[in-house]
Amino acid sequence: LVSAPRFATAIFRLTFCLFSCSWTYIALSNADFWPVWVGGAITGHTKNCWDLSGSLDLRNTAGVVGRSSSSGTGSGIGSDSIIVKPINDAIMNSSQSRGSGGGGGGGSSSFLLTLDSDFDHQNTALRYFFLMQASYQVHSLFFQLISVGLLSMYGGKDGKERLHSVKEAIKSYTRPFTTHLIYLIIIMGLFVFSGLRRLGSIGIFTLEVSSTFLQLLQVCINAPESSWLNKQTVLCKVHRLLVVPTFIYCRLIVLPLVVHYSLALESQNWIQQMEHALVPGAGAIIYFFFNGVLLATWFLNLIYLRRLVYHPKVGHRLQSN
Repeated sequence: LVSAPRFATAIFRLTFCLFSCSWTYIALSNADFWPVWVGGAITGHTKNCWDLSGSLDLRNTAGVVGRSSSSGTGSGIGSDSIIVKPINDAIMNSSQSRGSGGGGGGGSSSFLLTLDSDFDHQNTALRYFFLMQASYQVHSLFFQLISVGLLSMYGGKDGKERLHSVKEAIKSYTRPFTTHLIYLIIIMGLFVFSGLRRLGSIGIFTLEVSSTFLQLLQVCINAPESSWLNKQTVLCKVHRLLVVPTFIYCRLIVLPLVVHYSLALESQNWIQQMEHALVPGAGAIIYFFFNGVLLATWFLNLIYLRRLVYHPKVGHRLQSN
């Protein structure tokens, strides 16, 4: 009875991770920013996430003034001189043009500022990807809130027992609730900018590949005793041959050496562009915030690796068998 809910939860999470990883790989593995380290083409490189022609789009709907994307694909270093044009001047010129046009004549222009130019035609797939990731986090948050609400109504015979059930649920849900909430905020932040959206999809995909095998381990641990998944040999092989190696590769090799490297070093021109496009200091805030998140994630993964290698439930099961 204790393992049944955990077994069902592990199956749901495993199913989601399998579907998410499969769909993401099919949809994005051919993109020029998808590196070979996560199954991309040999020509794929993370530097293509920071194409300056896609991070900022200043254009006029009447086609009078606008920012050209003639810099092409790649890191966009050659286009640095054309993207540093102050936005305030463009806005003032646009406002003057609208004012001189008499409030909407044929010669008036409508200024448009976006952070989402689809320079590699991957925005549609990326929107679906981030919508899927955000939906999972929102689902988990509401599931925990509804669980606490149900326990407050049906968690005991009287008010005292129900209050005790609610306190225990809040204590057990506080950490995962906070994790899901932070993850949702980070997903929303990554989605705002085209460069971060592309690199973020690589990072999230990498973590989900590792999570797929972690959930498989949870399925084996909480499977019914009569199931073949519960056997010692299966549990041992899943833990030592699948879970630990993929955890090390995805979280301690790809995440810091590919994703974090790109954000820290390959995004310099993009950060400069954001610095000129937004308010002074915005680029530095974006840079240090997301680099700090990745650095904290790397340290947490080191802690999780030790816990995974000496997993108490796996060790207990192997010793008991």
